[in-house]
Amino acid sequence: MSAILSSNLVQTLAYQLPSALTQQEKSGIPMWFWGLMGVTLIILFWMLFNRPKEKEGDDLEKGPKGTSTSTKANSQGTAFELEDDKIDYGPYSYEPEPSEPAEAPAEPQTAPSPFLDFGDEDLPVRQGFDMEFLSADDFTLIEGIGPKIAKLLNQADIHTFQQLSNEDPEALLVTLATAGIFMTDPSSWPEQARFAAAGQWDELKRLQDSLKGGQQLS
Repeated sequence: MSAILSSNLVQTLAYQLPSALTQQEKSGIPMWFWGLMGVTLIILFWMLFNRPKEKEGDDLEKGPKGTSTSTKANSQGTAFELEDDKIDYGPYSYEPEPSEPAEAPAEPQTAPSPFLDFGDEDLPVRQGFDMEFLSADDFTLIEGIGPKIAKLLNQADIHTFQQLSNEDPEALLVTLATAGIFMTDPSSWPEQARFAAAGQWDELKRLQDSLKGGQQLS
């Protein structure tokens, strides 16, 4: 429709333009001006009638193209699915990889013991250290020996009942006197220590019953 109108308009302008130019020559307006006006009007009318048509044509072209593209994609996807169903993998069938087992919870760690554990290893012995001191006997089990005298005997390098049983009562008396102790009689200490070293506690008890402050009762 717009093409018909455009052609009719051009024909009308073609017929009317010469007469208009002839009339305007008499009015003093140059011919090139009216020629330019005619060309401008033709261009404007042509753009006015053809622009909507181009837009509608673009919309129509886009619609089918979009539809065909989506349809083509769907058909291709369906074809791929059908072809995948027909594939024969032979003996190499696909199996999903087994998922890794969950890690077991970590065992709770026990707090370290405040006491050192040396196991069965022997402790290193420092040179000059008397190991007999570690197994010192309790001299207070001897009648007439208290904590003060027991400490004095240890300072004199006497730590066990066996050592005390081998001591001379006179030497013990000198040791006591050196420490300022004069009212103690050590004459029965070696005999008591002999029973204690042998584990003869009953005999030691009977001997001590006959003593008072380490001295033999009269």
